[in-house]
Amino acid sequence: MLDLSKIRAIGLDLDDTLWPIWPVIERADARMQQWLAPHAPAATRIFADSQARLALREEVLRARPELGHDMSAVRRECIRLALERAREAAGDPPPIALVLPEHVARRDAPVRSHDLGSYDRKPEPDPQPEGDPPETGDE
Repeated sequence: MLDLSKIRAIGLDLDDTLWPIWPVIERADARMQQWLAPHAPAATRIFADSQARLALREEVLRARPELGHDMSAVRRECIRLALERAREAAGDPPPIALVLPEHVARRDAPVRSHDLGSYDRKPEPDPQPEGDPPETGDE
């Protein structure tokens, strides 16, 4: 007999076991399109074409077979690849990661903001001590 006290977790995959999953996925795709449209219009065009989207997914799964079981990771990689393709099509340079060496990072200090209003004013002349003649520059 099955001892229910030994069960610690139950896992379910998204294959319509408990509810229809495809309407959920379609709504998620639509929401992603809505967000991408103003933020990454060229990538949005890639995702708008269902054939291009499927080809992108197949390319990710060929290049990264270890992600085959992780649909969230596949989705993120498809988005990353679409953004990369859009960047390449626009002729933009690739992003770079800059890691400062430890000795340089230690020297970095927080920057304090300054009142910039004083830069628009002519400096006041230094007061002359009593009794001394003003300097003329002829000496």
